[in-house]
Amino acid sequence: MPTPRQAAVLVAIAALAIVGYRALEPSGTARAASTTSSGVPAILRFTGTGTVNVKPDQATIYVSTSGTGATLGAATDQASAAMRKVIATMKKDGVSSSDMQTTNAGGGQQYQGGEPWQAQQDMTVTVRDAKKTGRLIRDAIAAGASATQGPNFSVSSQQEGRAEAIARAVADARSQAEAAANAAGLQLGGVISIASADNSYPVYGVDATASASAPVPIQRGTQQVSASLSVTFAVS
Repeated sequence: MPTPRQAAVLVAIAALAIVGYRALEPSGTARAASTTSSGVPAILRFTGTGTVNVKPDQATIYVSTSGTGATLGAATDQASAAMRKVIATMKKDGVSSSDMQTTNAGGGQQYQGGEPWQAQQDMTVTVRDAKKTGRLIRDAIAAGASATQGPNFSVSSQQEGRAEAIARAVADARSQAEAAANAAGLQLGGVISIASADNSYPVYGVDATASASAPVPIQRGTQQVSASLSVTFAVS
């Protein structure tokens, strides 16, 4: 059991903790506290979000070829011949070898249809110039692709729009803190700390209609670069 002196110290510490960190949290993201005699600063903490729309500059498309035959070897040879033509066409259109990657080269026996064996090969193509996406899909189909997927658009530089999104997130947090400080009769001070929260980069949908004779009509749209920051302000 603590002595009377120890009990008094514990009570004093508890009182300082309550006064120094009592939170005002109307939405779960704000926090306010009174200035304590020990010099612990009073604070307001809000989470701010900033979002910037940026134009994607690259894309990923997925190309498949297929073959059928009396044996797995024959079916694979057919799929391989078509894929070689697709690869040659992609290179002719300016796609480098390092931007083409085989993701599947398989096959098996099928129990329906005329030929007992079927093979399929899949390749991922990174399109460095997003404006060429529609033409590349068209040319892949013309070269013998049996299926295509995509495009999935992205921004080559992850820093694109990032600085502006961060600035908007800080401004958003300050706006919320100022409103809370005014409502509580407090004076908002400077920033004490900034902590990064989770970021998201949602990808907008695209419009693509396959055609083997004309470039596929691709709309890149925009992507959102978001920053979420927890900003702590001093108040008095």
